[in-house]
Amino acid sequence: MQGAKKALMVIDMQPNYATCNNEELQRRIYHKMYEYMEACLPIMIVEYRDYDTPHDISLVGLLEADDFDLNNEHERTIACLWDEVKDYPFMQLVSKWSGDGTKWIAPVISDKHGLFRDVKLFELIGINLQYCVVSTATGLANWFPKRQFDILYDYCNGQGRMVMAKKDCKAQMGFGINSCNLKLVEIGWPDVKADCGVVQEFSLVWEND
Repeated sequence: MQGAKKALMVIDMQPNYATCNNEELQRRIYHKMYEYMEACLPIMIVEYRDYDTPHDISLVGLLEADDFDLNNEHERTIACLWDEVKDYPFMQLVSKWSGDGTKWIAPVISDKHGLFRDVKLFELIGINLQYCVVSTATGLANWFPKRQFDILYDYCNGQGRMVMAKKDCKAQMGFGINSCNLKLVEIGWPDVKADCGVVQEFSLVWEND
């Protein structure tokens, strides 16, 4: 893990957002997290907080899950993902209080003694593609022009039709970028369905698919 050059950033996979509650999306993200854990690479779990929780910038990176009322499912990363990663030694939980998490995430990346100090490539996944994911990626790409930020389209969900979410995402990626360190990466898998119903919990015992 020391000197890791690659890291995963999981954005806002909290079940109060309808787009999180998609079994295929959860399955894809679980497999991507497992890939990182098998390689002992760092993972950042980013969660949106409401304004009833403290957001002193000095607490960034120091807040633990137990510092919040995480009995409230709105605050916690969905259990089928969180339960797998919460004890992983190379995971860091970061809280943000707006769609663009840059000002809370940047100090964690910049920490000279932190997990992400040597990382050159960040892969961003989660929700919502055309809002929190792209705004955070764009903000971080501006903040760290010598680091690469890739949005993994096939591991994201968005509001409305995904074809429109992708169009909106690409439009926003053109704003304020001073270098070529931000891109949208597509594998070509079928889109997850953006409009979902109730939370779909599932077993994490899968075949290799």
